[in-house]
Amino acid sequence: MGSIATYVGIVHNGKIELSTPVNLPEGSEVYLVAPEVVTEGMARRKANGWLIGYVGNMLMADHGMLAQVGQDWVWRFQVFITSLAHEPWGPIGYVEIDATKCVVINDLYTKKTLMDNGRNFKRPV
Repeated sequence: MGSIATYVGIVHNGKIELSTPVNLPEGSEVYLVAPEVVTEGMARRKANGWLIGYVGNMLMADHGMLAQVGQDWVWRFQVFITSLAHEPWGPIGYVEIDATKCVVINDLYTKKTLMDNGRNFKRPV
């Protein structure tokens, strides 16, 4: 067996586009590994659970966007201040969920930033 090389790419319009062009010898054997991506709904529930448990119970994650960060894919959600008395205010920041492992990838700085931004948010008039 020859050497094994790993190439990273994405599927665009049904075709695999590698991050860097590669010329493979004719007849090369190729294996495709496609990680199962976490759905937006699953990621939003994880983000909301983290917000309630670690930042504040009057916050919600919304407007999810799948984004590539380096070699990884994340669901990035805007964070809003909520209440029964008004529409959501914000956004006051972001929370990110790993799109293959469904884990929150934010750190203490993110938590502090969200708390500070929420405390200092000027409500709309």
